[in-house]
Amino acid sequence: MTHPIDDEARDLLNLIEANPPPPAREVPIDEFRRLAHDALRVSGDPQPVESVDDEEVPGAAGPLRARRYVPSEHDGGLLVYFHGGGFVRGDLDTHDPLCRRLANAARCQVLAIDYRLAPEHPFPAAAEDAIAVTEWAGGEHGGPLAVGGDSSGGNIAAVAAIHARESGGPELAAQLLLYPVTDATMSSPSMDELAEGRMLTRDTLAWMYDQYMPDGVDRSDRRVSPLLAETLEGLPPAVVVAAGNDPLRDDAIRYATRLEEAGVPVELLVYGGTIHSFMLYAGVLEAGLEGAAAVGQALARLLQTARNSA
Repeated sequence: MTHPIDDEARDLLNLIEANPPPPAREVPIDEFRRLAHDALRVSGDPQPVESVDDEEVPGAAGPLRARRYVPSEHDGGLLVYFHGGGFVRGDLDTHDPLCRRLANAARCQVLAIDYRLAPEHPFPAAAEDAIAVTEWAGGEHGGPLAVGGDSSGGNIAAVAAIHARESGGPELAAQLLLYPVTDATMSSPSMDELAEGRMLTRDTLAWMYDQYMPDGVDRSDRRVSPLLAETLEGLPPAVVVAAGNDPLRDDAIRYATRLEEAGVPVELLVYGGTIHSFMLYAGVLEAGLEGAAAVGQALARLLQTARNSA
């Protein structure tokens, strides 16, 4: 069911429509990536944290850049965070304001990962990096561990959680999935219902999926479509966020439903009036501020539960 767009989201869409970016298919990949940084203009003031440090972590094919956020008050947990960007763009800078908000709200360290991007590194590069970093973090971090991400980052976080279950570790306290990609076959009803005019379009998604999953990739593979995994039993508790005016809305809701049916504790938060990636636009969307605070607090509760049961 389509939700009415709230006034703030509509104003942002009108601003973009007044000076629309070129279609993804028509610009060089470097230009498409540069345009992602335009979101920083409306991401809101960066929240202060105790420390921010760049470092390297081991990926599946070599070292990856990472950025660690330590809030002034934290309880020993760690969130390994994978940025969104359709598998082709996004980096440590585009998601810096969001990672700061999550660190403060969840009272945990956040380790943001600059995983490999397509088309230079197609499937399964991003998924393998997420798995490798999660396994490394499980060996390095002594407290409760969570994985998370937004959009395509939510996809590879979910994939890493499934792999951890199947490989026997590391034990994860939570997974934080913000408007995630869970069905790369694009068969969710909202893909057609919300195909145009709401920030992210079906056509742009299809192009980005083509960059990550070129001809020959089985898009029903659970490593790109975790919704289609044979079973979701035994996965860590989840916080799942959906935006009502997002073609990925039903990817999030259907995944939350399947998790719940599998006996996994799930907190599903649906922000009906807003759009995809709304937490990146917290400077102009109140839902972005509210959403980051709410999911951070939900994650804090799951990390605390893990500490209590340790």
